[in-house]
Amino acid sequence: MSFHWINAEAFSINTLLLMDRWILNYLIGLSPYGEGHYACEAYRAHLGVALAYHPAVRWYFEEKCPESRERVRHLVEAAPKGLTEREVRQSELLLLDEIDSFVVYAYPEVMEGLSYTAGWDPRRLTEMTDFTGKTVLDIGSGTGRLAFAAATKAKWVVASEPVDRLREYLREKRARLRVKNLTVVDGTVQEIPYPDNAFDIVMSGHVVGDDLGREVAEMERVAKPGGVVLTCIGEDEHRRTPDPALLRLGFSYTHHVSRLGGDIYRYLKRVDKA
Repeated sequence: MSFHWINAEAFSINTLLLMDRWILNYLIGLSPYGEGHYACEAYRAHLGVALAYHPAVRWYFEEKCPESRERVRHLVEAAPKGLTEREVRQSELLLLDEIDSFVVYAYPEVMEGLSYTAGWDPRRLTEMTDFTGKTVLDIGSGTGRLAFAAATKAKWVVASEPVDRLREYLREKRARLRVKNLTVVDGTVQEIPYPDNAFDIVMSGHVVGDDLGREVAEMERVAKPGGVVLTCIGEDEHRRTPDPALLRLGFSYTHHVSRLGGDIYRYLKRVDKA
């Protein structure tokens, strides 16, 4: 699904060469969460054109993500032969637009300029609970919207991010802002690389939802007894209602209308391990 985050014409198909194995598994339909985009016939056709007409892209998929080789072969074999340069580019544009969320992962400076990040007030996080002197884990940290806000008050913040380009960006941003109490690590919400009861606050934004029960259970696992698990999305224009699945899991929420007119719900749960 396109979020209309990019002008696809501004990007080369070589953008795929900036993506790591974690993303390639999503693109080729081998994610633990299912086939996603790959389930769509039109998407498979456009990906097949990209692989068939750009040998470097095909090579990269097969070498970076060996488990993709059989699917890559099928996609290339099914791609139409004899397309013009214009037809190939049109297919590329449709593909890039469809995977725009992954494109911005490859270009963190573009991600920083999106409305949900650029128009967000850090107080939307720090007013949710007391961060003073706390140890904090930010899961799926992205460009660090939540992590750097928490670091202004917390004792220590760990920014966990599975995309290597974003991890590099987080480290560069940490140095640029001279933040001394933030660590960047690799990790996903499904498998948090920390022991039980490690953090006072475990947080995320635009991350949970693919396998909500498992994800929240993993966040609670690494939270200390009496700690907090929260999710705090950015600003956008989307109209929403409270998420019944999060409410069933024991989260409370606050609501405000963003400057773009969207309904923004922030969720918090106190962890009771008695």
